[in-house]
Amino acid sequence: MDKIKEEHSNQERIKIECRYGDHYSYFVDANGLLKGEWGGYKELEEVGSNGETMYELYYSRFSRYTVINEYGFFYNLFSCKKYDGVLKLYDDLYLCEKNERFGLIDENGKTILHTCYNEIKCVDKIKRLFIIITVH
Repeated sequence: MDKIKEEHSNQERIKIECRYGDHYSYFVDANGLLKGEWGGYKELEEVGSNGETMYELYYSRFSRYTVINEYGFFYNLFSCKKYDGVLKLYDDLYLCEKNERFGLIDENGKTILHTCYNEIKCVDKIKRLFIIITVH
């Protein structure tokens, strides 16, 4: 068994379960590794680079799906222990959320903008122009 698979075999796995509110349903990680409530969920047919199960979770705040593996790594790169959510904006740029604050990271996990902003909106994808909102 290679080292990566061995490390993953010793980790907790996310376990997605459907829960019901007053007038809606949502998904959570029953094992508590992944934080928050998610608007939708599906298991992907393809597996990750190390054979791990991959899921898509609906990120309600952005009305888009995000990808996470069974060990809690968004896009097989960013741990859900470090970030509550990660959304791929470009091949090399990701929006990250922690404690309802937002930031930007690159594909290597290098911080572009720290997760301290109330909101980050992309207004021009070609020029990569963003509006950053913060409240004092």
